[in-house]
This record gives sequence, C-alpha cells and structure tokens, in this order.
Amino acid sequence: MGNKQTLKITSIGQNEETDSKSKEGVAEDSINAAGFGKFNYKVTILCSLIYINAAFSILSTGFIIPAAACDFKMTTIDKGRIITAPILGSCFGPFVWGFLADVRGRKFSLIIALFLQGNCELLMSIVPNYWGFLVLKFFSGFGVIGQLSLLFTYVGEFQPTNYRKKILSLMDLALIVGMILVPLLGWSIIPLTFQYRNSFFLFRSWNLFIVLCSIPAEIIGLWLIFFPETPKYLAETGRNIELFNVLVKVYTENTNKSPESYFKILSECKNPLTQSLALNYVKKKDFEEEIDFKNDVRLKSILFDFKNQAKAIRAAPYLTRTILACLIAFTITLAYYSFLLWFPEVFQRLAQFQNKFPNETATICSISDRMYSRSVNLSVEQIDPFGCDVPIDNSVYINSLWQAVACIPSSIILITFIDKVGFKYFLVAATLAAFLTTIGMFFAKTKLQIMILTCLFESMTSICMSVIFCFVVVIFPTNFRVFAGALAIFFSRVGSLIGNILFSYLIDNHCVPLIYIIAFHLLLGAIFCLMVKEQKYV
Repeated sequence: MGNKQTLKITSIGQNEETDSKSKEGVAEDSINAAGFGKFNYKVTILCSLIYINAAFSILSTGFIIPAAACDFKMTTIDKGRIITAPILGSCFGPFVWGFLADVRGRKFSLIIALFLQGNCELLMSIVPNYWGFLVLKFFSGFGVIGQLSLLFTYVGEFQPTNYRKKILSLMDLALIVGMILVPLLGWSIIPLTFQYRNSFFLFRSWNLFIVLCSIPAEIIGLWLIFFPETPKYLAETGRNIELFNVLVKVYTENTNKSPESYFKILSECKNPLTQSLALNYVKKKDFEEEIDFKNDVRLKSILFDFKNQAKAIRAAPYLTRTILACLIAFTITLAYYSFLLWFPEVFQRLAQFQNKFPNETATICSISDRMYSRSVNLSVEQIDPFGCDVPIDNSVYINSLWQAVACIPSSIILITFIDKVGFKYFLVAATLAAFLTTIGMFFAKTKLQIMILTCLFESMTSICMSVIFCFVVVIFPTNFRVFAGALAIFFSRVGSLIGNILFSYLIDNHCVPLIYIIAFHLLLGAIFCLMVKEQKYV
C-alpha cells in the first residue's frame, strides 16, 4: 500500500507538441465515446444561463442610466463613464481569467467570475454616490468578461465532435432570452414610484432592478459547484483518475449503461494511448491504494506554457489566424456595443422629441443636434439634461423587446445551417447586413423606420457576437485555445471601450461622423472575415 503510482498524460514523451496533441486526442476520443445525452443537455442549460446572466449585467446598464440620471445628476459624458466602466474592467479580464482557467480550471474560474459580478452588483444597488457606483461597475465588468471568456470553452469541451458547432451556436438563443427578459424586468420594476431614503442612501425602483439582475449570478454560481471540471482540462493537467471519473459520469448519464460498456468502447479506440489509460484505470479502480497525481499545475509550469503559447501563435499558420481573429473582434464589437448599450438612451431621446414636437419627423442625428447639441444656437428650449422632468417612456422597453424578438429568426437560421455554411460566411453576411442598416439610419425619419433598422442591426450583430467566440474555439487547437481566445476577447473589449467613448463624446455634437465610424468598422470587419480560412479543429 505504501507504493504510490502515478498516471500522467504529461509524461507521454519529450516533445511538447506531441504531448499536447496526445492529451487532446485522449480527451477527444473519450468525449466522443461518452456520447450525447442528458449530461450534455444539463451543461448546455447551465452555460446558457451563464450567458443569460451576462446579458442581464450588460444590457441592464442601458436601462439603469436614464433611470438613475436624475439621482446622480448625470450628463451624457457621465452616462458614458457608467457604460465604459465595465468595459474598461473587462479589458483587464481575458488574460487574467485565461491564466486562472489554466491554473485552477474552467469550473473554478467561472464560479469566481459569477460571484464577483453578483456581489458587486448587489453592492451597486445600495451605493450612495456616482463614483462608488462607477468603481463597482468596473469590477462587475471584470467578472462578466470572465464568464464570457470561459463559458464557450466550458460547454464546448464537454461536447462530442459532431455536436459541438450546433451547441456553441445554440448559445445565441440564450443571449436572445436575456435580451427579452431584461426589458421585461425593467418595464415591470423601474416605473414603480416607491422609494426609501435616509441619511446614507436612497433606494428606488432602479436600485431594486439592479438587485434582481444580480441574483441569477449567485444562484448559477452555487449550481456550478456541483458540476465537474472539463475532461480536456483534466487530461491537459494529467489528472487521469479524476478525468475518467468524470467521463464515466458523463457516459452513464447520457446512455444509462454500465461503466464497463464505456471502457469496452475505449478499448476499441484507434488511439493506443486512450486504450492504455482506460485499461490502467479499470485495473486500478478496485485497489484501495492511493493514486498519486498532481491536482494543481505548478505556477512555473503554467507561465512556461503561456510563454510557449505566445510564441506558437506568432508563427505560421497561427499568426495570420490570430491577427484576423483580433481584428474581427475589435471592429465588430466596436460597432455592436456602441449601439447596444446606448439604444435605450436613443429611444428615450426619440420619445422626448415626439412628446415635445408631436407633428415633426427627425433622424437620430437631427434629434441630437436639435435637443442636445451645444455647438448650435437653438431656437427651442433644450430639455432637462438630467431627465428629471420626464420618466422613462414605455416605448423604450417595447422597442428593446422588439429588438430581442427580431434576433430569433436569425438565430434559428444560424443553428439550422451552421454545419452546412460554416462560421465564416455567417460572419460575412451578418456583418455586411449590419453595415447597410447602419447607413440606413441616416435616412430613417419616423419612429417605425428607426425601430425596424435597430431591430435589423441587433439581429445581425448578435449573430456576429456569438459566432466570433465560437470561431475562436474551432480555429485553434486546445493547447492554444485559451490564450488565443483571451487575446481576441481583449481586442474585443478594447473595441467596445473605444466605441462607447466615441459614442458618449460624439452623439450630442457630432452624430453624423459617429454613424460613419460605426459603419466603417462593420465594413472592415466583413473584409477581415472574408480573409479567414476556417479550420477543422474541434
């Protein structure tokens, strides 16, 4: 009993690249042998809920800003800081969360990200001043990007090869559900007129809205504790006993068959390493002796691995692929988040204009020039800049709901045809369509026209956002996936940050150049998408 035995995939050979491919092959073979069934549905539902929660955190900001503007006395620039704070926090997140995911695993990192975001937003609901709110929003964004960085990897690494693209595409529906639920929740809570005030803080309906939006993160984080770590991570770190325990759990839940039948399938696998490891597990599982394997990867080893990944993606064929992935993420997210987080504010401005001038029509830019611009001599009195005189119009919630509903058909098309068309051409088509709708905003002069264009924009760009993250999973091998994904997400965050800064500074006085900038980046994104050669990594 005193002799400890070690089972580690990391000792396969001296060549690191061969090592990595061997680890990936074992995990891939084992997951494919485990089949698709109940467990896969459970993990897909879990990750869908994580995506919905991220949507709650991101999209709720757009409804909080007009509701809290009066209490915090926010100008357009102040509102822009609230929107950019979580994006700035998310800029620091991809490499931190990617590093933590390699050190402690995908599951652990997701749990930390969920609790960080949920607790920060609970505190946001009672913070008494603008700057405290801003700091908490920063850390909330840091937690949200951890969820977005890892949930696609977590769900993808549990899926058999034949189902992976469809399951990853299915995540787009989760985003749509979040887009529907956020305005519904806001519509039911924010118009309430109750308030609680004391010498320390003021609690009103928008504070309650934040509380309710934070609860899903806490609940999902607790549920995730009962899920296993991904097989690919366990294989990569040489935790073979835990790896096969997880695989047996997946197989038995999926098929309702005995573990023996699973190992029989593995014994017939073409990969001799998979056969060997499965046989060793079967032989040793009935012994009481302790099996010695490393539960944690040493920090030095992880840093060395990150260094090697950084070197690897600078060489062919990964360099071009990495540059294009980063440029696509930057250009498309700059356009997407610029409009997405400001749409409630745009709809509120449109409603205020119609209330003030019921018989006139105007474009988005002419409304900004007439009612908010400080660069022209106005012939009419401007509205209260803090919005204290006008509550949020119901059309803000209705238009947001229509935007979410408009995403359903495109999402169904994505799921149905993704295997036939591929990620690349969905990206190109959706980005070009979003470019055309952006140009169309120069010509839309009625509420209906503006709403149709914003619905089309949201429908197309929401596909782009889901496909971008899926794309990173499938065009890089497992041993580069976390680092390359973190790099692409970092550039997407920078794009989001720059886009929102531009929007907050240009929407009032330079709206026309702003629309041109957004359209130009969408056109660039489509061109970069065309240059990508879709790979077969799974």
